[in-house]
Amino acid sequence: MLSKFHHAGRLIFTLIELLVVIAIIAILAAMLLPALNRARAAGQKSACISNLKQMGYAHTMYQEDYKFYCNNGSSSAPYWYNLLYPYHRNPAIYGCPADPVRSYRGATRYAYGSAANSGPQDTYVLVGGLGYLHNGDMSYLNTPYKRLTAFRRPSWTMYASDGTNHWVSAHAHSASMLLPYTSTTRYHARHQGSANSLFLDVHAQNYSLASASSEPWRGTGTTLPATEESVNWFWRGSANGSGTY
Repeated sequence: MLSKFHHAGRLIFTLIELLVVIAIIAILAAMLLPALNRARAAGQKSACISNLKQMGYAHTMYQEDYKFYCNNGSSSAPYWYNLLYPYHRNPAIYGCPADPVRSYRGATRYAYGSAANSGPQDTYVLVGGLGYLHNGDMSYLNTPYKRLTAFRRPSWTMYASDGTNHWVSAHAHSASMLLPYTSTTRYHARHQGSANSLFLDVHAQNYSLASASSEPWRGTGTTLPATEESVNWFWRGSANGSGTY
């Protein structure tokens, strides 16, 4: 039973008892905080996958307007996110909720119109920054624009993923496929050591960060593609990585 004293009709607890209560609250908070952080991270990962899927649906509508050609994936304008914007008109989906960098946040960008008017039509603001990279290798050793039918396994070929800047190009012998925040153009494992990727068939999934090595793109199990052939499919849509069949 707690020791207590009465003073002027009020219940008074001793200092030791108050400290015990504070200590108990602190212990409970320390126990709950990791669980709350994990729940928040899981929510951010789900929201990120939702963003990517919305981009995928926008890309599908873009293809329908352009005879099933994929949008420009190179480092030159018009940039992929400007081409997709008229099909979703929600700049917030370009910002990953788990992105601590928020590159280009608040920057003004020029949207492009439909097939009937391919010039810039209006502007929009990257309210949440640009937290995703386009797969620049989709057009490797080929023209900047390719029809969806050129990719034999669209469910194996990445369209966009967590990252900073607006495009990335990496190949089977590159170490730039998935790294922490070490440069301005990188895949980023910002979801508790994993990254989300959108594929050409509009499905999105999470990949764990491979072991830290000179070739971090080599993973096993649920990590990133583990073999050179699967890496080639992931980036270039072909088994040999040539961009052709």
